[in-house]
Amino acid sequence: MKSQVSEQFENVRYNYRLLSGQAVLEISGAVKLKSVLISRATSGEKFTIFDSAISGRFLSAGVSVIGMPYCGSEMESPKQLDFDVGLNSGLVIVSSGANWVITTTYK
Repeated sequence: MKSQVSEQFENVRYNYRLLSGQAVLEISGAVKLKSVLISRATSGEKFTIFDSAISGRFLSAGVSVIGMPYCGSEMESPKQLDFDVGLNSGLVIVSSGANWVITTTYK
C-alpha cells in the first residue's frame, strides 16, 4: 500500500478535460479524480460522476456514483469541487444543461 507522501512524489502531473453543455466524458482504467471546476454555471446544470468501466457509450452494471452536483438557479461561479478520490474502473461524467463549462482534473 502506497503512502500519501510517496504518491505525491511519484506522479505530480495531472491531466484535464473540458465539458460543455450536454456531454459524456469517458476515461478508462484506474484514475485519481482530483477536482471539478465549474467555470460558468447556468440554471439547471447537473452532472453525475461515476467510477465505471466503459463499454462503448454505456455504463457497466454495478457502477458507483461518486458525485451528483447540481447548480439549481445559477450558482456562483467559478466553483471548485475537490474530490481527491481513487477510482478503480474508470471515470465517467454524464452532464446535462445548456450553456456551461466544467474542467475535470485527474491523473
